[in-house]
Parts: sequence; structure tokens; C-alpha cells
Amino acid sequence: MDFKFNFGAADTPAEPAEKGPTDLSTPEGFIVPRRVTVDWQADMPDEETLEALYEEMEFKGREPILRCRPPNSESLDGPLAAAIEGSDLVPGVYEGGFKVWECSMDLVNHLVDNNVEFKDLKVIELGCGHGLPGIHALQQGAVVDFQDYNTEVLMEVTVPNIRVNCPNPPTPPKLFIGDWGQLPAAIARAEEGGDAEEEELG
Repeated sequence: MDFKFNFGAADTPAEPAEKGPTDLSTPEGFIVPRRVTVDWQADMPDEETLEALYEEMEFKGREPILRCRPPNSESLDGPLAAAIEGSDLVPGVYEGGFKVWECSMDLVNHLVDNNVEFKDLKVIELGCGHGLPGIHALQQGAVVDFQDYNTEVLMEVTVPNIRVNCPNPPTPPKLFIGDWGQLPAAIARAEEGGDAEEEELG
């Protein structure tokens, strides 16, 4: 079966999605979209830690973006550990967030090549993973929100990358987990100043 991103309306009526495993860090085994909060005042890693845990991602026409090395299957638990051991994509379990996809690098290069202005814009990076395009936009003055399917991806790569590349942003990013097809309701709740299913990350 060919893989494709499900952007826009489906060609045929969608069948109800099967529930994923029930032992992930999600309510009732399905990753319901919700906002997660982070303390952005954490201390910056020292040089030794940066050298050990981060690497520079090179781009044309701008300084490198640091990205932390992702966890391996031995440092994770449950179905997610098995998922990243065997595949870059397991629908309903893992959407590839620990991998740096080439298209994210290409997008940053495209934004730089075309001198895209971000100051005072509102941006959301869907399926952010390491968050390289969103970090670029944040560094250029945008207000950026980040979404990924898995809480673990936000905790292990997205948040550390934002912290080292964009310390003390004027407007702290909002973070969302869950399926992006149901994301607008979670964003609306966050804009109203609350979320019944909000949780705090470390």
C-alpha cells in the first residue's frame, strides 16, 4: 500500500479510526488533542552537555540550528519503544517525530532562499518532531505553536531544541499533542485561556 499524507478532504468517506494501544501516555489509548505546558525558564545546558547531546543542522544562508539526539528504543517504554525500533511510522502509535525528515530541512532552506518574513506572524508547525522550521520562524520573530502526535516526542526533542535555540522567547510557544485532524478545538480552548485536558511537561 502506498503511503501518502492525508492533507485535506479524503477522496472517499473515512472509516472510523481504530483505537491504538491502551498503554501509551494517552487517555483511553487514543491521543486526544490537547495543550501541554512547559516551564520555559529552565537553565541552558553547559558546553559539555551541548557537545554530547546536540548536533548542528546546517542550512544555506543562515546559522546552524542545534538539534538534540533522539532517544533510542532502550530509553522508552511500551509500544512506542517497539515502534521506533522497527519503523519510522506506525499509524495510531508513532508518527515519525524522532526522525529529522529531509523535507523539514528543505523547508527551512526554502524559507531562507525566499527571504520569507515572519515578524509578528502566527505560525503553527504540524507534526513538528524536532521543530526545525518552527524554530526558524520563532527566531525570525513569529509567534509559533508546535504540534506532534506523541507527548514523548515533545518532551525528548521538540522542547529541548526550542530551549537551546530560542532561550526566553518573547511569546512562549504553545505545545499541542494528538491527531491534528481534531486540533482546532484544542487550539480554541487554549486561546480562551484554558484546556480541560491540559497537562504539564517537565
